Amino acid sequence: MADLVRDLAKEEMKKLEKKYPKFAIGDTIKVYVKVVEGDKTRTQAFEGTVIAAGGSGISRTFTVRKISFSIGVERIFPYYSPKISKIEIKREGQVRRAKLYYLRDRVGKATKVKAKKYTKDVLKKKRKPRKTKKATTKATTKATAKATTKATAKTPKADA
Repeated sequence: MADLVRDLAKEEMKKLEKKYPKFAIGDTIKVYVKVVEGDKTRTQAFEGTVIAAGGSGISRTFTVRKISFSIGVERIFPYYSPKISKIEIKREGQVRRAKLYYLRDRVGKATKVKAKKYTKDVLKKKRKPRKTKKATTKATTKATAKATTKATAKTPKADA
């Protein structure tokens, strides 16, 4: 019986396969949620810090917390919800906890999470390799110098 339920959950996850960017606890993300008002549908952004993630499989969820008009607002999103249109990562945070519930007691700047620091190796991997112009510039300057000397030698000098 348990295998049957697991198989059904896997099939359901394949149907609802989402291609969201990978985010972790402490990251500041922007979740675009589809909101239905009457017969119209619009997307509403909810930007905040991911303070928790839970569940597995089809019941996977994540909790986002933001401060709105000096009041803390938390929202739990099912990861495979059809109401989520997209997720953007605004800032990656560096934390040492799996749950950031302690942020509930903090006020103001104390609620900020440290930004993740990258080493030079990681930054080099993220950047695209530069195109070096040294070899082409040397050849170009030599060719330009030759062309200018030929042009000045060919022009007849005006007699004064």
